[in-house]
Amino acid sequence: MKITKKILSVILSVVLAVAVFGVCASAEGTANGDESMTVTVKTDKDEYAPGDDVTVTVSLKTNYNMTAFRFPVLFNSDVFEIPNLIGLTALNTAKAKGTILANSLNDGSTTVEGYDSSEFSCILVQWTAGVSNSTLGCLNLPNGEDVFSFKIKAKSSAAGKSGTILVPKEYKGFYNQAIQTPTDATTIYYIDDAKFTKEFVSKTVNVVGETVDLVPNAAYESKAVIDKTNMVIYGFDLGMTSTAELKQKIIITGAGTMKVNYTEFGLGTGSTIDVVVDGEVVKTYSVIIFGDVNGDALIDSNDSSTVQSVSTGLTVFDGKTLVFASDLNNDGIIDSADLGVVRSAANGVSVIDQVNPY
Repeated sequence: MKITKKILSVILSVVLAVAVFGVCASAEGTANGDESMTVTVKTDKDEYAPGDDVTVTVSLKTNYNMTAFRFPVLFNSDVFEIPNLIGLTALNTAKAKGTILANSLNDGSTTVEGYDSSEFSCILVQWTAGVSNSTLGCLNLPNGEDVFSFKIKAKSSAAGKSGTILVPKEYKGFYNQAIQTPTDATTIYYIDDAKFTKEFVSKTVNVVGETVDLVPNAAYESKAVIDKTNMVIYGFDLGMTSTAELKQKIIITGAGTMKVNYTEFGLGTGSTIDVVVDGEVVKTYSVIIFGDVNGDALIDSNDSSTVQSVSTGLTVFDGKTLVFASDLNNDGIIDSADLGVVRSAANGVSVIDQVNPY
C-alpha cells in the first residue's frame, strides 16, 4: 500500500528517565562515529481476516551499547485499530535489564513530520536501561534480535485493504544515547544524528474477507446502479416512500447493516444510505432520482421551477448530488436542455429512465 506522507500528530509524552547511574550532563563518553541501528517491523502473519489480532514484533540490530530507545510505531488507521489491551512484551529481558512502556494516546501534542494523523494511528514504545550488579543492561545486538511485541487489530471494515506498520525515519526523538563501558557511568554519550546510520524496514499486510457494501437486490431483479466513483445510487422508482421499497432495489453484503436517512421531504434525491460495520459508518452513498431536486422522489412543478432558476443563473445548487440529479444529458452543466427534460417529465409528457437517463 502506498503511503501518502503529510504530517502526523502523535502523543510522545512519556518522560525518559535520564538519571541512570545518577549520570549528569558531565558524562564524558565519546561516540565511535560509526554507530548504526536497523529497526525491522514484523507481523505473525501476512494476511488477516477482519477482526483478527495482529501481533507486531520489532527487531533491533545495533553495533553499539544502546541505553535507551523510543519508537513511534505507526499504522494505517483505516485498516487497524488499537485494542483495549495491546499486550506489550519485552523480548530480550535475559540480556538487557530495563523498563519498557507504551503510550497509545493521540492528542496531537507532538508531530512526526511527513505523516497525516487522519491516516495513521500510533503506539509509542520506549525502553530505558536498568542497573544490575553495577552494570547497565544495555542493548548491543550485532546480529539483530526481536526486542518487543504488541497487538493491534484488523478493523471489521478493512476487508480487501492493505495496511502498513512502520517506524518513521523522519522521527527526531529516538534517544540516541549509548555507553562505552556498561560498568562505568561516566562513559555514557549521545550520538550525533549526522553521524548515526539508521535503517527502518516496514511491514505491509493484507486483510482478506468478504467486503461489506451495497449491491443490487437480485431477488427482485434490480437494475440499480451503485456508482462507487461518485458515491451515488440510482435506478429507484418514482414515488418511493419507504425503506422496504428501497431494499427491493439494493441490499447489503457481508457482516454489515444499512442505515437510511431521509430528506426533509421524503426518500428522494439527497437521501443517504450509510454502510455500518460494528456500529461504525464505513461509507455513505447518496440517493439519486433523476429530475427530482427537492428530495420527495417525485418530478413535478416544484422541480422544474428550481431547475429553471438554476439554468438561468438565478440560483445555484448546494452540492454535487442535485447537479447529478438534474444534469440529464451529462454535459456537466445545468441549462435549457436539462430544463426541457425535467419540464416534460413534470407535465407527464415523457418519462426519465432512472437506470439509463442519458
